[in-house]
Amino acid sequence: MPSQDASTEALAALTVRQAAEKVRCSEALVRKLVRAEEVPAEKVETVTGFRYLIDEATLPVLAHKVAMRKGPNTTVQTPQSEGPHSEGVRAQDVEALRAERNRLVDEVRWLRAQFEEAQATIARLALPEHSPTEQRQGFWARLFGRG
Repeated sequence: MPSQDASTEALAALTVRQAAEKVRCSEALVRKLVRAEEVPAEKVETVTGFRYLIDEATLPVLAHKVAMRKGPNTTVQTPQSEGPHSEGVRAQDVEALRAERNRLVDEVRWLRAQFEEAQATIARLALPEHSPTEQRQGFWARLFGRG
């Protein structure tokens, strides 16, 4: 059965073109998302340069990112897996989506903490440290000692 393991590993890695076809978007958008590290991919060196390989389990994440780029009212079309291993792939899809959700929740918590810290700093800077009780003299009055 080693050949079956090798074939499932080969099916798990998709090129940028294959991933774009499955998600129904342009290759340029997939490359842009991969370079921005919004979609995990493996960079493999070839004779002619480099090639990105995207795990098939991350296709739902890719589909979501593509839908978000197209607009908030766009529906996410999750790629349908075909073949006898579709249940396992669906479980991987669910795990990939959960991992992405957990990452985003952590990012939102960090951003909220940064926002609260910034608000506290602004509030601290907005309060006057001292309030002068007497009227301050003008420049020329201070210069010539009048007033």
